[in-house]
Amino acid sequence: MRTSALLLFFLIALQSIAQPAQEENNLAPKVFVDCESCDIENLRQDFYFLHYVRDRLLCDVHVLVTTRPTGAGGTEFTLSFFGRNKFEGMNDTLVSSIPPNSTPDEIRDHLNNNIQLGLIRYIMKTPLCEHISITYDQEAPANDTIKDKWNFWVFKAAAGGWFNGESLVSSLSLNGSLTANRITNESKTRMEGSTYYNKNTFHIDDTTEIVSLFRNYYANINQVWSISKHWSAGTEINYYSSIYENIKSSYYAGASLEYDIFPYNESSTRMLYFSYTLAPLYRKYNSTTILFRDEQYLMRQSLSFTSKFISKWGQFNSTVSWNNFLHDFSLNSLALYVYAQFRLFKGFSLELSGYYARIRNRINLPLESASQEEILLGQVQLPTSLSYWGSVGISYTFGSIYNNIVNPRLE
Repeated sequence: MRTSALLLFFLIALQSIAQPAQEENNLAPKVFVDCESCDIENLRQDFYFLHYVRDRLLCDVHVLVTTRPTGAGGTEFTLSFFGRNKFEGMNDTLVSSIPPNSTPDEIRDHLNNNIQLGLIRYIMKTPLCEHISITYDQEAPANDTIKDKWNFWVFKAAAGGWFNGESLVSSLSLNGSLTANRITNESKTRMEGSTYYNKNTFHIDDTTEIVSLFRNYYANINQVWSISKHWSAGTEINYYSSIYENIKSSYYAGASLEYDIFPYNESSTRMLYFSYTLAPLYRKYNSTTILFRDEQYLMRQSLSFTSKFISKWGQFNSTVSWNNFLHDFSLNSLALYVYAQFRLFKGFSLELSGYYARIRNRINLPLESASQEEILLGQVQLPTSLSYWGSVGISYTFGSIYNNIVNPRLE
């Protein structure tokens, strides 16, 4: 009897000790992390005392992570924190960047650390704050001025190849590129050169061999100046050569003007801009074109309207572009691209994308019709008045709203 009484007293005492911890756990913020680059499982392991939910409509804090490239070739991350329920109106933003060539491990740690820093504000409004401590692991910085010996220039060289074969079929593909970029708040300079070579050989029989050859060269220099928070101007010089497009050599020089309704510093979450380009163009063709030209001097103009919005409900991107040759306005093209992803209600997402183009300016097509072999192998550009594609996808998740348990066994 005495043993039973002691056991009952021990269980009651243990429950009284565990009760406060359980109550604190129930009051922990429910977090929805909206991020394609994040290692959510690692974040759950580090900040295990939070509740990670599967849908933004179930959370107390919605963390939205958006990105944009930096001048050095790295990535700038914008972390937007939106409070809901008991944290309604408590919104915050953290901006940070990571250098190029960062490893996936470095990117993961960087993002997780910044997400944790942003969540501290919300945790401090709960009983969990009594168990939070903050440390700083760096010595006091020296009063030195950082000097960039490269003057913001970033260079990158790349080359690659691929080959395979069987008894009757062989393929060889080679590519290479070189880029040099200098990006500051006042201006942007981009220089790029690339080449691509692909050869496919088909041995039909002992006497018949079909070769499919693709080769192009590309070089581009682009200079952009920041005029104000909404205006930009730029120039571009371009060289291009393509067997597929019947272009032996093409030289292009253009001037552009762009206006963004929103300030450029908000480009990670929203953009709405118009751009206009006017450019002289010289082309020399591999074979005589449908307009009986072996070479041609042209003047081309283009106008485009682009939008981008990333928010709690999802994202939307679209571009409408128009271009034509000034000597004949009937030689023109109009293209529309749309991408949208919506979180319509708890657990349900809808994704749509599509492209449509009306094409009336392929004056580079060869006069001689393509052979059946060239059509089947996709060796030459074909006459067409339109081009289109589209996609649609849905997803629905239901069940437990908590997903903060990590179990990697036998994956």
